[in-house]
Amino acid sequence: MEEEVKQEQTNQEINHEQEVQPEPEAKQGAAEVIETPAEVQPEPEKLKKPEKAKKSKKQKPSDENLTEDELYAKIQTEKLLKKRQTKKIGTFVALCVAMALAVCIIVLAAVPVSLKPRCVKSDFDEVSLIVGDIADRHYEKGDEKYDEFVSYFNKAFSQPYLSALFSGSLFDYQIEENYDALNNNAREVIRNRVGKSSNLVQLSYRTQQVITLQNGKKYEPTKANTDKLTFKDVYFVVEKDAGVKQVAIYFVANYPHYTDGQLDDLPNYRLVTITVRADTSVIYNAWATLTNE
Repeated sequence: MEEEVKQEQTNQEINHEQEVQPEPEAKQGAAEVIETPAEVQPEPEKLKKPEKAKKSKKQKPSDENLTEDELYAKIQTEKLLKKRQTKKIGTFVALCVAMALAVCIIVLAAVPVSLKPRCVKSDFDEVSLIVGDIADRHYEKGDEKYDEFVSYFNKAFSQPYLSALFSGSLFDYQIEENYDALNNNAREVIRNRVGKSSNLVQLSYRTQQVITLQNGKKYEPTKANTDKLTFKDVYFVVEKDAGVKQVAIYFVANYPHYTDGQLDDLPNYRLVTITVRADTSVIYNAWATLTNE
């Protein structure tokens, strides 16, 4: 009996040791599991900070890790990119300038400008259409035919701004004085000069007008002791052939008259010719309509 009791106590001690011994192993394993995350898995915030530092603008220190060839290649690439960007900007500016210039040329080629002598205004008081020995046609301001003629007259002496600029007709015109006295027969003198069969137009003003340069300044004559010349009548020939060409406009200019060296009020008419560019065929084509009553 004693042996059985001893054997039972021995078995109970063995069983007790088997039940007690796993506890330290479990604690040791748990300690190992707790230590592993602390050593292997870092905190998320500590990992993100280095990434933010890489994205910062100051990346020059990274060039220190590049070889000479890599650094040279990087510099050349940056230069090439800047050059391309500059070239694009230059091309864009050039295109804008070219477009602006093209628009200006189109506008200047379309906008008409008057090439009439500055002193020949379109508000003359009477117009006469003369052809050889045929009776003249006279139209006064306010007549329907007068208004029609003014329209053709303005069109005939107009040119596109660009054409006038290149032809040199925009800023100046030629003025020529004829010293021969007209003796009150200006029309006959002009008809003999241009041909009696020519279509002749006479513009008349009731008040004296002053001959001027194209810039509006008074023309100072070279063959008279006066600072200006005045006129009331203007003549020019209407051509059949179409096209812009030189047209002579004859002014019946009133020069000062002297008797025994003393200035008087007697008339002293002489021709002054101003040459401009115009297409008088515009008036010629409407001549039949203008002369039919």
